[in-house]
Amino acid sequence: MVEKIYVISRLGMLNADLILNLILDFFKKRDISASSYTLYGDEVHLEEVASILKKKSRHTFLLNGNGFEIHLASVLRYQVDILSISAENGKNMFWDDWITSISEQVKVVQAWLVDADYDYWQNAEDSLQYISHGRPWEHLPKRSNGLPPPLEKQIIDTSNNPGHRRFCMGYLEAIGAVMWLGDDFWSLTGANKNDLLKQSWLKSREIPNGLLRIQVGNTLFSTASEGSDAIQLMLRGLLFPRAVAV
Repeated sequence: MVEKIYVISRLGMLNADLILNLILDFFKKRDISASSYTLYGDEVHLEEVASILKKKSRHTFLLNGNGFEIHLASVLRYQVDILSISAENGKNMFWDDWITSISEQVKVVQAWLVDADYDYWQNAEDSLQYISHGRPWEHLPKRSNGLPPPLEKQIIDTSNNPGHRRFCMGYLEAIGAVMWLGDDFWSLTGANKNDLLKQSWLKSREIPNGLLRIQVGNTLFSTASEGSDAIQLMLRGLLFPRAVAV
């Protein structure tokens, strides 16, 4: 299983230099190689990335190598920065340590951990994604992409998938079996922290830097069947009471 973590902060908080330095320090402590990565297709050493970005006046990046994909992006429309890290050896990544490292430097709105394959297919909207993998798609619900002609087309409707993601102002509607929720999360989403703490089917504990760590079960969500969908939908209901269908 490839594990993937998402970290959300307010726009302008996830500075590329800061994130790259944190990653270099994190990898060094765990003897993870900083060489043999690609930055938009060009091979680089992690220590070179910051200067390359400055020369090109870029503030975001996509890095691949050594079983990792590291993507930093900004979404101006929703006023968020989003960092995602996929790791083939995710079981050895000590994600809690990573969240502690980043939350010491940046105010985290939310973070969550997912099975990367499950996350991908729960959010795949383009039929070409299915066609390229030889997966059937004709039976799936469709909706308009909402664009005016001639850009309007039918896409796969993922809005009822338990693991779908949706951008909202200042945060994302998204869940994981392990989540870290910051102080700002509650006011942004309208979720009731006390209601969450009362739930016997999830574990929760306060951790440093104003975060609440919650966990459902002992494995990541990897299916929308066998009762897992009901648990995921209950979690969504607690965390995003204002959510509406799109």
